[in-house]
Order: sequence, then structure tokens, then C-alpha cells
Amino acid sequence: MTPSQQLRRWYNYYNKKYFNSELPTDITLRWELCHEDAADTFVGNERAIQISVDPGLINFSCYAQAALLHEMIHVKYPRFLHGKEFKAELKRLMDDGAFDKLL
Repeated sequence: MTPSQQLRRWYNYYNKKYFNSELPTDITLRWELCHEDAADTFVGNERAIQISVDPGLINFSCYAQAALLHEMIHVKYPRFLHGKEFKAELKRLMDDGAFDKLL
């Protein structure tokens, strides 16, 4: 499996397990240099259109998955950055154990 296929596999798995398959399946997922962060979400027309995960994390799958989960919250709430909605969703994921084996 290529790193790009693995990224898609993680996204689909977490979308189903923690987001009830409510996140878009047509979002672009890329291993792409993220200058200041481990990952970034790009928004267009009021919805997330791409998640980029820094390729420096390819060999650190736990950190890559944690970064992806973080960005998936931005997909769910593309307009709220790290505000109240984001923090509540992050807490929900933490309470549901999404990060237990990753961090």
C-alpha cells in the first residue's frame, strides 16, 4: 500500500468510526509539505476540500493519524478554526478514545 492509499484508508476508517461517515468522501488527501504545522486543511466555498499531511510524518504513523484526526475536525467545522465547536469535537474524540493508541 502506498502512503497516499494509507492516508485515504485512515480517513475512511476514522470517518466511519468517529464521524458516522458524515464527512465528505471526495476530499483530496495529500502528503504535502506543511511549513508550520504537521497538517493543514484547505477550505473552498465554505467547505473543506483538501487535507495535507506533512510527508515528514510518513514513517511516524501514530503522529500522522493524530494530525489527520485533528484536520478531520476542521473538515466538520471548516469555519470555526479552534473555537468552541472545534474544542468540543476534540474533547468528544478524546473521550471516545480516538487518540488513545496514537499519543
